[in-house]
Amino acid sequence: MPLRRPIVDPPAHPDAVPHSTRTLLLRLLVAVVVANLFVAVGAGTAVWQSLNQYRHQASVDARNIARTIERSLYDTFTINELAMFALGKELKRQAGGGPLTIDGIEAFTVELKQQSTYVESLRVIGPDGVLLLGTDIERGRRIPVADRDYFQRARAAREGETVFGGPHVGRLTKQPSLYLARRIDDASGGFLGVVNTVIALDRLQAFLSTINVGPKGGISLRDQEMGIIVRYPDPGGKFRGNRVKSPELAALLAAGATEGDYLSGTTWDGTARMVSFMRVGSYPFFVIVGLAEDDYLAPWRHQAQWTAVSSLIFFFLSVVWARTSYLNLLDRQIAARHALSESEKRFRLAMEVTNDGLWDWDVPADTRYFSPGYFRMLGYDPGEMPEGGLSLANLVHPDDRDKVLAADRACLSDGAHEFSLETRLRAKGGGWKWILRRGRVVAYDSQGQATRILGNHVDIT
Repeated sequence: MPLRRPIVDPPAHPDAVPHSTRTLLLRLLVAVVVANLFVAVGAGTAVWQSLNQYRHQASVDARNIARTIERSLYDTFTINELAMFALGKELKRQAGGGPLTIDGIEAFTVELKQQSTYVESLRVIGPDGVLLLGTDIERGRRIPVADRDYFQRARAAREGETVFGGPHVGRLTKQPSLYLARRIDDASGGFLGVVNTVIALDRLQAFLSTINVGPKGGISLRDQEMGIIVRYPDPGGKFRGNRVKSPELAALLAAGATEGDYLSGTTWDGTARMVSFMRVGSYPFFVIVGLAEDDYLAPWRHQAQWTAVSSLIFFFLSVVWARTSYLNLLDRQIAARHALSESEKRFRLAMEVTNDGLWDWDVPADTRYFSPGYFRMLGYDPGEMPEGGLSLANLVHPDDRDKVLAADRACLSDGAHEFSLETRLRAKGGGWKWILRRGRVVAYDSQGQATRILGNHVDIT
């Protein structure tokens, strides 16, 4: 087998980054990216789930508040209806089929009013549309209300049917109020008059103000046409009568819903709100409660910020860990390469002063390394031997060639692990030197074939 002068790469600088270290750096970066992606996905999922939980809880809270208000308003309207029913029944009894008079019913009206704090005012209107008496009217004072919608609706309605009117600014109270009214007939079915009660909007608004819906939340009572009767907050009453409604509410009402929940982002002030609405019993009114996202999501935003900060801290720590691990390994690699470099220097110095020749055969690449002593043994300076001079055909004595090649073949093909033989090699001057040639297999491939053989030459001439 021919021997070639080795092709040797320049030695790496001791501080150079080896390929294995770059591979580890890549692995550390991948680990950091994967770990942070996992944390980011986990944190994002947790934040998203928490957001949905807060919104669900806001929907439940809004619905509970709306139900509480609906029950209170239902009770108020029902008690006012019962008061009008009792007053109407007493009026019919005292009238006895004749014209309506004030005497005899005033005391009953006052007593009935005193029995219920839900009833603000009880009034009796004659068939001509003039207020005859009331718990909030001076006796003898006549106030015309024939033009009011609640009187006209009550007169046109069936007896026993409650109608609503307003809101109107009262001619007596000078305050905006909601009116309930019922028609009263005499024994023959003729129109006897109207009884009605009054609910001041300021009182309704004061009631709504006691309910906590957050700084940006809102509560409103609307009629069937979605006109706002009263709202809290509503400084100066600027929202009263406003019929604007969100697309979400309009769609639910168009579908026939009498209650429901939805998230609205199209509110009057641009603040997204969780809204719950429901009808007040069978009455022509709706309660609408809106909880602002700015309020009910404030704790969630705080949690989300902490989650984001925690994720950033994790990212920072993972980067610091990767950098520290890489630098520590790099320091160890550089220290090891320095030590190896020093060891190689000492080895080369030893080879330069020794008389033995060392050779290292890389079998797959078919290249050999020869120490300086190898050349000096044959009379050459290192690097002086001409091209092709390292071939066994040019160096080995013809009589020894077969046994030298046989020893090589034994290690390459026959499973031998080492050899030792004496042979003659041609020196620079043309003479022959007796050499003790020894070799040993130091590396094998996966099939058991020798891939590296180390050996030395000793001059025994």
